[in-house]
Parts: sequence; structure tokens; C-alpha cells
Amino acid sequence: MKRAHFLHKISLAVVFAFSLLAAGGEAVAASALPRLAALGPDLEGAWDGLLQTNSGSMPVSFSITTVDGKSTVALDILEQNARDIPVTGATREGAKVHFDIAAVDGAFDGALTPDGLQGTWAQAGKRVPLTLKRRSAESVAR
Repeated sequence: MKRAHFLHKISLAVVFAFSLLAAGGEAVAASALPRLAALGPDLEGAWDGLLQTNSGSMPVSFSITTVDGKSTVALDILEQNARDIPVTGATREGAKVHFDIAAVDGAFDGALTPDGLQGTWAQAGKRVPLTLKRRSAESVAR
């Protein structure tokens, strides 16, 4: 069982890395991010989490901004130097959220709770838990 779990983590990390290479791993201008339906002021800001990989965990961050009734959402994978990967689809129903990230063929499904966004990262048929915490104002100022 441990071996299967280990192989699952390895394959997820490899798929994630290759997807980023295919996406170019480059920053996208904020103005080039898709303008999506507004997600609500309680989701505005930066959300950080740790995606479990074969070597432990990989920091990821989603940034959500709303201007003129439209939201933009971007994914950063700092360890792989990939920033502003566009979230190409985002929906919200009550506390539930869904993000599609076409460039890495991935998705996040979660729910807003008092502890953050609790959910699951899915990519290439693999699913792993992912909890995102709102970045504090102090850490943004650093």
C-alpha cells in the first residue's frame, strides 16, 4: 500500500512538471488573464497551499482579483518558477468553488470554510487533497 501511495505521488509530480513545461512556465500579463464571472469579495486576494508530491510538498498560490464585476484568477507554482498561469474557468455556488487550469490540464474543487479553501487538486486522473489559506496582509507587505 505504501508503495502504491509513493508511486501515485511520483506520477502526480511528474505530470505536473511536464504540464508546466508544455505551458511554457512563463508569466502571463495580468491583462491577458481570462475575465471570469465575479467570485465574490470573500475570495479576493492570495491563497497559498502545499501540493503533496513525491518529495514532500510543493508551494502553490492562487491570486484572485475582481475589477468591474469580472474576476481574474492566476496560479503560481513558485518552486517551478511558473507564475500567472491562467485559470481558464471558475465557478462558485455558495461556499463551493471550482477552478479549471487548461495549461496544466488541472482543476481545483473546494469549499470556503473558516479555515480557508478545503478541496482537491485533480490532474491526469490523479486527485490529492489541497488546502488553501488566505495570505495575511503582513506576508504580502514583506
